[in-house]
Amino acid sequence: MGEVVSNYNPRRSDACPFCNQRETQVHIFSECQWSSRIWRKTDVASMFSARGPDSCQKWCSKVMEMGDQGKIEEWCVLLWYLWKERNTHLFNGAKLPEEEIPIRAKYLLAEYKQHQASDDNTTVQMERKPWRKPPIGCIFVCTNAGILDGEGSWVWSDCKFLLAAAKRVRGSWSAEVAEALAADV
Repeated sequence: MGEVVSNYNPRRSDACPFCNQRETQVHIFSECQWSSRIWRKTDVASMFSARGPDSCQKWCSKVMEMGDQGKIEEWCVLLWYLWKERNTHLFNGAKLPEEEIPIRAKYLLAEYKQHQASDDNTTVQMERKPWRKPPIGCIFVCTNAGILDGEGSWVWSDCKFLLAAAKRVRGSWSAEVAEALAADV
C-alpha cells in the first residue's frame, strides 16, 4: 500500500506522527484519521473518495480526470498543505488545529490566483540555451529553488535525479539568488 515514507530518511521511524500507524505515501494523504478528517472539512471532499486503493499516482490520475480545474487546484494545494503540516509537526513539534488547514490552503490558493492576475506579476526573462550533454568525466549539476513565504526547497539533478533536499531559509530573494543558494546546500 504505497512506499514507506521513512525510506527517504532511514534514521526515522516508519510510524505516522499523527496516529502511529505505518506511514506510507497513501496513508499520510488519505488513510490517516488526521488527514481523513481534514479532507471531510473541504469543498473537495468528493475527490478524497476518489482515492485509488494502492497508490497516490492512481489517485492523482483519477482526480485529474474529473476535469473541474478549480477543484483540482484546491485539491493540489490541500495535498501540499497536508504534507507541509505533517513536516511541521514532525520536525518542529507544532500542530495547527485541523479546521485551520483547509482555510489556510484556500487562502493560499486565492492569494496565488490574485497575484497571477495582477499587473505586478513580473517575470524574469531567462536566456534559453539548448542543453548539451557534458563531456565524459564531467558532472552536470542543475539547481532549482522555489521560495514561498521564507521557505525554500532545492533539487540537484543530473537529469537522472541525484539529490533532492529541502531546507527552511529565512529571507526574500530573487529566483537567481535562490538558485545560487541552492548550490550551497
